[in-house]
Amino acid sequence: MLYYTINKKIIITIITFFIFLLMYYLHLLTPVEKILALFFHPVQTEIVQQGANINKYLKTTPVSKNELIKQVAALQSEINDLNIQLLKLQNAFQENQELKNLLNFKNNNNYQLLTGEIVYKNNSELEKSIMINLGSKDGIRKNDAVTIGPGMLIGKVIKTSPYQSLARLTIDNKSSILAALENAPYTISGVVQGLQGTNLSFNYIPKNIAIIPKQKIITNGLQENLPSNLFLGQITQLQENENNIFNSALVETPYNIEDLKIVGIIINHLPANN
Repeated sequence: MLYYTINKKIIITIITFFIFLLMYYLHLLTPVEKILALFFHPVQTEIVQQGANINKYLKTTPVSKNELIKQVAALQSEINDLNIQLLKLQNAFQENQELKNLLNFKNNNNYQLLTGEIVYKNNSELEKSIMINLGSKDGIRKNDAVTIGPGMLIGKVIKTSPYQSLARLTIDNKSSILAALENAPYTISGVVQGLQGTNLSFNYIPKNIAIIPKQKIITNGLQENLPSNLFLGQITQLQENENNIFNSALVETPYNIEDLKIVGIIINHLPANN
């Protein structure tokens, strides 16, 4: 009975297949095809459209990345330009502040002071010096004091030409400045000498003079063309030596050679009526 049932199903399937095949060749299935086409056409259209969109995205993605890279580069260039402008403004502000300090220093003292720009710096191990755009035609002389801010001595003029002057900085090991302790009752305390670096050495200090850290060192006015009370630095460490008749101390300078741009040169520190 089971065998008969299976054979019957097979026969029905074969007959049905041949009927559909016959109807297809006789074009009797055309209405059915149209109905199926109407049903599947929107779906097919959407699939095609999505495929086109994906293909377009894949083709345009590299271009978008390149464009993005260009935009980032343009923005970085603008940032660099803004940083340069900011740096220029900061430099201008510092220069204006330095000029203001020099002017206040000039007005508060009986000095003839010229302001000049540094056109060259020598910060080598052998020499610490600066070239200034003022010379003998401007009244600059050898040994004139070179200052910054409110009376800070940074060096002395050692050579002049008509339009430029060379100044040796106090940190140069050939520099020697007669100095004293601020507010001390004596004017001869020692000699400030350069250490060919960023600090100074305060030497030949009599042992009877008490020295403590953070004391200020100033010029004593006993040296040619160097007025008194110009600030040289501040003591950081006392160096006592029992075998010597003098003491010495390390002194921190009030400037950094890399930051120097504008300086003042004292060309006359005598009263105006002299």
